[in-house]
Parts: sequence; structure tokens; C-alpha cells
Amino acid sequence: MVHITNISNHDVNATSEYFEGPYGFIDAGYDEEVRDSKGNLARNKQPPGLETEYGVVSASARLKTLKPGESGGSVTGVSPQYDISQPGEYVIQLSKRISDNP
Repeated sequence: MVHITNISNHDVNATSEYFEGPYGFIDAGYDEEVRDSKGNLARNKQPPGLETEYGVVSASARLKTLKPGESGGSVTGVSPQYDISQPGEYVIQLSKRISDNP
């Protein structure tokens, strides 16, 4: 579960883009980076794009705008998508586009 809070003084786009596949529903609106304790990138187990060996996945969106000070959440599939099977610590960094305005 990812929890986000709008700490700006203006509305931000917090729309979730859910894809359903072999790992369940995940919010594909996040860019994820997973590294082990040595800084090595974890292997991504899910192929890129919407197609998997199980066929085309379904997609849906939940439109959401966060006003200043509001919070919201969504579900991301870091654990099932990445090979984090080895014992140890992992660093997971998420980023999400909140505006089309540069």
C-alpha cells in the first residue's frame, strides 16, 4: 500500500491506473526502482507492457485529485513484480507524475 499526501498549496493529480495480471491489481502510475543492500537493481519478474504469458491484462483508472493537505492511497505490486527472494534489506523508491505542467 502506498500512502501519498499533497503538501503543496495547489491541487495535484493522484489518478491511479490499475492493471490486472498474474500478480493481481497494481497501480501502474508509479515508476519503481528496487535495489538490494549493495545497490544492485532487483530483477523485474513482470514483462514490460500490458501483455503477459497469460494473455492481455485488463486495465482501469480511478480518477482522483488531492487538494492541499489531503491524503490518499493505492496498491502497487512491488513484491510480486521483483525478485526480492534473497534475505536482506531492499530499498524501494517510487515516483509518480503529478502534473503535465512542466
